[in-house]
Amino acid sequence: MVDFLETLLTISKDVIMKATGKIILFLLPLLLIVSCKSDTNAIVTGQKRNPIPVDQVKIFDGIPYGAQPIGFLMAKAGGKKQGSIDKAIQNLREKAASFGGNGIVITHVGTSTVFINNWPIDETQVSGKAFYYERQVAESSPGPSVNPEFQKLQADVQGADADAERKIFEEKKNKAEGGDPVAQYNLSACYINGIGVTKDMPKGIEWLRKSAEQDYAEAEFILGTAYTFGRGVVKDSVQSAKWYQKAAEQNHPGAQYNLGVAYFNGDGTLKDYVQAYKWVDLASAHGDQDAKLFLPKIEQKMTAAQIAEAQSSAREFKPR
Repeated sequence: MVDFLETLLTISKDVIMKATGKIILFLLPLLLIVSCKSDTNAIVTGQKRNPIPVDQVKIFDGIPYGAQPIGFLMAKAGGKKQGSIDKAIQNLREKAASFGGNGIVITHVGTSTVFINNWPIDETQVSGKAFYYERQVAESSPGPSVNPEFQKLQADVQGADADAERKIFEEKKNKAEGGDPVAQYNLSACYINGIGVTKDMPKGIEWLRKSAEQDYAEAEFILGTAYTFGRGVVKDSVQSAKWYQKAAEQNHPGAQYNLGVAYFNGDGTLKDYVQAYKWVDLASAHGDQDAKLFLPKIEQKMTAAQIAEAQSSAREFKPR
């Protein structure tokens, strides 16, 4: 937990993409304000499970392959001190534990000013996404929050012994070697997660790239996140933007969101607020809560004419 929070406070950019296709917003001026209150709430979006001990809830830097999203969490704590951030994130863990989520991705850390008796008080705001992951899910593996192909793979291996897992792996491998892009994507997941084979990230990335090169949108998106975070490849913002673009053009919401963030920051591409708004707006249309929260931040950088142009471009968008 301490290492994670220290990482938050050492990052200078306003917006950073996450492996799920989501972001963390950092608006943390280093001012010391006395804590005033705390609050926690949650929206359960999937299957509620039995409560678990808080110490079983882990914080991830991206939702792992095959995990089941089950809640959107929010918490607040007074002040901008480190202790306020710790308290708010602990609140998230407690809420996730209350409905059985054993993993959390932090999606927003920021501050705002509230007025109590006309007196301005700063408060920390933290939000996150809770999910449940099974034994087979690799905690370090890059992956989307919702992946039907991998979810099916996970269902196939539930309760399977080593021989059964090996048979599943060989089946995926045979189809992948025959050129099937979905099978190539699933074979990548097998190597990354160690399903029926020894974990091998380089091999996983190799098959992920083969799938992406056949224009499979999910693979393009995950390859983009690999380049964003240096997972199995050297970090390269130009390559990440390239693969996000390819997937975004096929109407992949996570890729649309990350591409919008890239345009907003000028990461791997020229800074362009019109393009940033367009792609984040398209992600928002898929119901992405983080996209909806981020749109007003982009608008602050734009003229009315630019916003109108971006909205028109989004309306005219047709997936390829």
